Amino acid sequence: MRWLPTVLLVVAFNATQASAQRRPVSTPSATRDSVVRIMQELASAISRRDANDAARYIREDHHAVYVSDGYLIRGTSYRQTLKTFYQGLRRLRFVWDSLEIEPAGRNTWVVTSWAAIRAVDTAGQATDSRAVFTTVVRAAPRGWEIVAAHKTTVP
Repeated sequence: MRWLPTVLLVVAFNATQASAQRRPVSTPSATRDSVVRIMQELASAISRRDANDAARYIREDHHAVYVSDGYLIRGTSYRQTLKTFYQGLRRLRFVWDSLEIEPAGRNTWVVTSWAAIRAVDTAGQATDSRAVFTTVVRAAPRGWEIVAAHKTTVP
C-alpha cells in the first residue's frame, strides 16, 4: 500500500489540470479597455509630437523597447530619440486604423495595429505612409508598461 499516496497525488493533480483546462479563458473588458486607452493615448501623444507623453509607458532601462523599420531603440534613449525626430517635423498626424488585441498571459496583451501617418517636415514637405505595429503591453507592479514594440512601414 506504499503506492497509494502516489496514486492519490497523481489523481488529484490530473483532476486539477482537467478542471483548469475546462475553465474558460476570461478576457476582462476593463483590462482590454485599458489597453485600448493606452494605445489611443500613444497615438494622441505621437500626433502632438509629445515625446514625454509618448514615453509614459516605457521603462527607461537598457532593454530593446522599440524597433522602427529595423532601427533599434532602447528604453534609455527612447524619449530623446522621439524628441529629436519630432524636432524635424512641423506637423504629424498619427491615427490607428485598426487594433487587434489578444491576451498573451494573465497580465500581458499583444496588440497588432495598423496606422495611417502624415508627417510634414520643417520645409513643409508632406509624406503619407502606413505602418503595421506589434506592441506588447503588460500590467506591471508599477503600472501599465509597453514592454516592446515593432513597426514596419508598409507600401
